[in-house]
Amino acid sequence: MHMPQNTSSTIFKKLSNNLTLQETLTKNIAIEIQNALDPKGVMVKISANHMCSSLLNIENSQTEFETTYSTGIYEIAHTLRNEAIL
Repeated sequence: MHMPQNTSSTIFKKLSNNLTLQETLTKNIAIEIQNALDPKGVMVKISANHMCSSLLNIENSQTEFETTYSTGIYEIAHTLRNEAIL
């Protein structure tokens, strides 16, 4: 299922304005999508570079951190989850 661009943008903007952990943001986005569309399942994957690593000049500061969160069918069917992550 494809979510309309304006819906996904609204959800992301609403949740990303708060100071929060990437893991929490990933979970909250999935829950908002689940509540808005009531699909059989939601899979959210966020890849991000953290500014704190870059600002502190930590080696490999360009490393992306990935977090995932799933609901519904993606929690139960691990093959579907693995396919969605790729």
